[in-house]
Amino acid sequence: MSKPRRVMPVLRSLVGQVTLLSLALLLLALAYFVFFPILTRDPPEPLARTISLLGGAVFEVMADSDGPLSDIREAEDVLAAAEANEHFRLYVTRGDEELQIGAPPRWADVADYSQFVMTDPGAAPSSVNPARSLVFFRLSESDGEASVSYQLFEGEQVYHEIGGIQKPIAKAETWLGGMSPIVFWWQSRNMLIAGGAIFAGVLMLLVILRRSLRRLADVARTLDPQDPSHELPEKGLPTEIKPMVRAINRMIRRIDEANEEQAFFLAAAAHELRTPLAIVRTRLENLPEGPDKEELKNDLRRMSRLVDQLLRLMSVRNKGKPSETVDLVSIAKSVVAERAPLIIDKGVEIDLDADGQPVEVRGDERLLKVALANLVDNALSFSDPGRRLIVQVSPDRNITVRDEGPGIPQKELDNIFRPFAKNPPNRPGHGLGLAITRSIMALHGGSVDAANLQDGGASFALQF
Repeated sequence: MSKPRRVMPVLRSLVGQVTLLSLALLLLALAYFVFFPILTRDPPEPLARTISLLGGAVFEVMADSDGPLSDIREAEDVLAAAEANEHFRLYVTRGDEELQIGAPPRWADVADYSQFVMTDPGAAPSSVNPARSLVFFRLSESDGEASVSYQLFEGEQVYHEIGGIQKPIAKAETWLGGMSPIVFWWQSRNMLIAGGAIFAGVLMLLVILRRSLRRLADVARTLDPQDPSHELPEKGLPTEIKPMVRAINRMIRRIDEANEEQAFFLAAAAHELRTPLAIVRTRLENLPEGPDKEELKNDLRRMSRLVDQLLRLMSVRNKGKPSETVDLVSIAKSVVAERAPLIIDKGVEIDLDADGQPVEVRGDERLLKVALANLVDNALSFSDPGRRLIVQVSPDRNITVRDEGPGIPQKELDNIFRPFAKNPPNRPGHGLGLAITRSIMALHGGSVDAANLQDGGASFALQF
């Protein structure tokens, strides 16, 4: 049998799937519109690549408006070109600043290069798009290759002239096909910025969607089954989520209706059984004494107890949330005292562990006594003579009942609180006591848990 394939956590998440899909589409768009045209073009010859890198070194300094032109002298590509070419020259002007390396410029005063710049006639220099304000000439001179560039950059006129390039620099071969990274940025920045903005927008939408789903999950966790209006809210949710929320609310209403019908049927059946049982009890008293009469009485008592438990279970489920203040220590003392004769008769010891200080909760005293009594009766039924029971009330509003019985099979720990669940199946009773206890604790906003003790026996805890 083949093992099931493990799925990465990000692929199990709706947000993760949409994020990966958006990222993949964005990368495909950038590859098609930006990187693919550059990588598939005919690579320029080495001298042209060298001039491109030198131009990128100049513009890298220009991008830092606070940096002086003298920083160009220390650029790695400029130093490499000057070392490899005997007649290397570089001339740069930015506004009133001027930098000269090597021989004087040859083409600076040949023409008014500003007439070649494609700009709107009435546009201010600071508002000119740099990608549309560049004029570039490639020249062949007697002492090597040269280039002339003029641009309106950050509102200033920038001119640079490179010449005397006879040998390429070693850095001419790059992954961008000889294009300087700064030149690549200026040519592709609009597409890169647009792609980044789209991706950021998708991430923001996913964050909003995730927050909406998390808020919905938080509301779902706090729903009270006893509240008639326990439905998920639709207000403030994205339109795409509302159909799912409406479907869940319809399902909740159908479940409520089915539960109400079931509760009505059980309550009506249990109530109607009381009269026939009373009649049978009266007629049973007229029978002559004997073993058969005692067995019938025991059967009748079990049937009457089952009817009482069903009615009690229905009354708990249909009862509103209690708001009275009750003392758990007083409840524990009362339950232990009421069962003292039965405990003594069976030869079992019972200890009540409480420090005497009141431990108060909001609840119904009668129902909480029923819940604790069911746990004590359950523990007592599994305790042999000479064994010991402990009922402990802790200051953190918990009541624990421990016994020294055989414990609970591990596979039954999650099932023992279901109605009519019995362990072992042939055990006397109807399997409703623990289910009633769980319903009472749910009514009080608490829980009941069961666990096996290391030294043997079981532990049941009412937690508020």
